[in-house]
Amino acid sequence: MRFSQFTILISVPLAARVAYTAAPERCVFDGKAPEDRGQFTAAKLDQAGDVTRAFIAAMTHSCWVTQKDQTKIGGYLAEHGWELARDLIEPNGSGGLAYVAHHKESGDLIVVFRGTGAKGLKNVGNLVANIGADANARPKKITWLPTKAGGAWKRLGARALATWKAIKVHAGFTNQYSKFAATIESAVKDALAAKRVTRIICSGFSLGAALATHCGLHMTLRFDTPVAVLVGASPRVGSPQFQTAYDRQVPAIVRVMLERDPVPQMPGLLLRKAYEHVGRLLPLYDTKDDKSRAALHGRPLDAKALGDAQSFLGTLKGAVKKFARYHNYLRYKETVRAYLKLCESELKCTGDQLFRWGNAERNAK
Repeated sequence: MRFSQFTILISVPLAARVAYTAAPERCVFDGKAPEDRGQFTAAKLDQAGDVTRAFIAAMTHSCWVTQKDQTKIGGYLAEHGWELARDLIEPNGSGGLAYVAHHKESGDLIVVFRGTGAKGLKNVGNLVANIGADANARPKKITWLPTKAGGAWKRLGARALATWKAIKVHAGFTNQYSKFAATIESAVKDALAAKRVTRIICSGFSLGAALATHCGLHMTLRFDTPVAVLVGASPRVGSPQFQTAYDRQVPAIVRVMLERDPVPQMPGLLLRKAYEHVGRLLPLYDTKDDKSRAALHGRPLDAKALGDAQSFLGTLKGAVKKFARYHNYLRYKETVRAYLKLCESELKCTGDQLFRWGNAERNAK
């Protein structure tokens, strides 16, 4: 079975489920911690505790951007100290949705993208478009880069532009991001001119994570403001050459994955050598009790531990079951909160682990 066919088969049942179960979700759990309310409290993301808190905030935004009633998103943000930089961004024919929002107190500017799961029966067309983007896994050159170096692109010289133009990435993701790029760039430019912005954060879940990965590179090459990328359940976005160049250009990127979520292993099988994950990694084990989770933490990250592609692509039933159970931003948020609790008690959690885990995943063949 070809990868694109498998992606469609695994996605269609879940798309129908999302369309019909579109009741408002409880994006903020208890509101006691700033990160639960979508606020980023750490200036840097070099410590494990800071990363986990920031990811909790990121998944709160992923929940907000995914809600069925889009007219309420601005209210959710305002209630917790955020202000939309402009109207919601929903390019024609993209199937996607994003927003750019500013937090006056911290100075953070977040760009967050909705994932594949657009809620509500009225969004079935968007679901189909998003599934098509996921399935279009052929290698392709980056489509949103400028034609010329320099000018407004202060961090993009002629040699760097030539390098990036030669690199191949997942076609569906670069095509999708290209539909957002100009509007995102304009919104960020206006915000930088009008507000105190200390950092740009690109974030998303699933397909939204892939788009946020492109966003992180775009913002880094285009603006002088520090950029961080926080993504959950991200599929592989680009080639090994893309990974090497990206990690050098955008060092403040962290991915979070649940061990049994199949999406981070995509594209897999025959396309595994064509694509590589970027950035640092926080792998989490979704267990019911803290004792089991602590025992699993730090387990050697070989291909088996990370959920090798062949282990779940063997049966469609198994893949759909794991997708439905583990591929959810609120489940990720809940699991990260449990991990943070352990870091504050019995586990030794360090920023260096994130680098080691990212490299171990890339070396697990």
